[in-house]
Amino acid sequence: MSCYVIVSQLNGFALDVDGSNPNPGTRVIPWPKHSGINQQFYDDPSTGTIRTKLNSFCLDIENNQLVTRPFQQGDPNQQWERRGNAIVNRTNPNEVLDIAGSDVNQGARVSKYQFNGGKNQSWNFEFVGGQAPQGQPGGYPNIGASTYPAYPAYPSGQQATYPPSAQPQRQEFFIVSEMNGKVVDIKGANKDPGAHLVMWSKNPQINQKNQRWYLDGQGYIRSALNDMVFTAQSGHDVKTAPYSGDPHSLWKFDGNRVINQAGDALDICRSKRDDGAELCAYKPHGKENQRFRKELD
Repeated sequence: MSCYVIVSQLNGFALDVDGSNPNPGTRVIPWPKHSGINQQFYDDPSTGTIRTKLNSFCLDIENNQLVTRPFQQGDPNQQWERRGNAIVNRTNPNEVLDIAGSDVNQGARVSKYQFNGGKNQSWNFEFVGGQAPQGQPGGYPNIGASTYPAYPAYPSGQQATYPPSAQPQRQEFFIVSEMNGKVVDIKGANKDPGAHLVMWSKNPQINQKNQRWYLDGQGYIRSALNDMVFTAQSGHDVKTAPYSGDPHSLWKFDGNRVINQAGDALDICRSKRDDGAELCAYKPHGKENQRFRKELD
């Protein structure tokens, strides 16, 4: 996972999920940089969002304040991406994240505002190597509500100019069994959470997204049908689920196996070869019913 710390060019403070609070609606504020888990963020190109490493919530604007919230499909206040030194709204690229009133104090309000190129809208993205820290940073004062300075009168008529988006294009693929050539399929093209994964004969029609998958910004497998991941406890059937960070739902290719972060392998139950054979999570053993390949669309 490529995580980074967002550092303001105005004062050198880093964006920080206030007090490491995991609850929805927690403010994101400038704070002295320590690079803890509540100051680490990552891009999620599949949803067009920037998420916190703390709990995978998205950056969001609520009551003109930057906060974190679970992903909401179609919410323009969660659509943010890095372009150059700015954090730009994907639905309205003239709006960027802005430290209100160029306030240089820790705990200042961060909101969205029309692009003007000021230091309060400019950020450095410092990538963090290795594993995210396990401990939670502490020592935060209880910063209550306060009266924030008004925005300065920025010159009107300025046109924002940004470098091209750095977001990668999504490449879809089939997950093909080396046992029988069938592919992993969301049963019945069911878009709802809890849909079963089965093996089925390959359907090459481009609009049949229930057999197509892609890798998100962290390298985990997601469905092209609904952007969900799939999940299962060891020994249980595999089903679709929204992204939550649960290790049972974080699947990657490992050679010719598909392995989750809990250590289980994707397994065709009882090595059945017919259409509709169910998939389960099972301890890796390397037999043919656990061998898959990625086949580009």
